[in-house]
Amino acid sequence: MKRTTCIVLLIVIVLGGTAGTAQNTNPQNQEKVNVYRKYDKKKRETVTQTDLMLIYGPDPGPYSLGFGLSMFAAYTLPGQIVRPETITLNFMSSENSYVFTFEHDLTIKTDNEILNLGKMEYEQIRGTSAVAHEKLWLALPRDVFARIAYAKKVHMKLGQKEFDLTEHHLKNLQALVSSIGR
Repeated sequence: MKRTTCIVLLIVIVLGGTAGTAQNTNPQNQEKVNVYRKYDKKKRETVTQTDLMLIYGPDPGPYSLGFGLSMFAAYTLPGQIVRPETITLNFMSSENSYVFTFEHDLTIKTDNEILNLGKMEYEQIRGTSAVAHEKLWLALPRDVFARIAYAKKVHMKLGQKEFDLTEHHLKNLQALVSSIGR
């Protein structure tokens, strides 16, 4: 994963605190769809990404991931070119124990196909808290990512965890695909 994306993720985790124990899959900003693009003059690269989206767990605070699983998608390109060959799907897990240490294969079922994408890249993020933070990511070819984003129904299996993407998740992924070439 690109250094810029890793730094952004680490900042979010470091600033994160502990969260309550109630489970909720409907965050308050459910309807908000944002795609961010930033050009880094020093690194001469452009990063485009979605908001961090809650998959399961309690609503996070303004500077906290909270417990559960969150996802975002991004692409980083040299210069100001905005037509990536791949888009990286990222997951952040914050639980009481490490969930994906030994099993981090990703399988995605869409309307018309099953994508056995294999093992995601994996990193444990050790901090000062008792929370077990994990980061998983996989670069997908642009056309594969677009098929996932524009599917009507998407079911994911990551390790032993299974979940459906909501309309909100899909709208964010679609917005990222739409940002290509702008």
